[in-house]
Amino acid sequence: DFEKNLNKKIAVLSGGELQKLNLILAFSKSHQILIVDEVTTGLDYTTRWKLLNYIRDYRKNNNIGFIIVSHYPEEIKALCDNVICLKNGNLVSHCQVDTFFKNLKEDGEMYV
Repeated sequence: DFEKNLNKKIAVLSGGELQKLNLILAFSKSHQILIVDEVTTGLDYTTRWKLLNYIRDYRKNNNIGFIIVSHYPEEIKALCDNVICLKNGNLVSHCQVDTFFKNLKEDGEMYV
């Protein structure tokens, strides 16, 4: 849903529109591994879920590695097989995604 912005200057794009442009650029090339940081920041709910579904299908169809930095459990569930959890730069946990969610407390801390 970016066509309406094709003739705009980058300086006038909203945060969400700029995020979409960055994603279009990232996915326009072939990758062996793709690294994204807070990939859905600035996106509305519908676009966010379209993107998560797109990334999941893209990974599967192109057999690429994928590293995501996220604070959103639903993104982690939708996209990840394994989770590395850091706290203050230190490794807290490295496990499969289902184990991660089994060990996650309500306050976001890990049972270790």
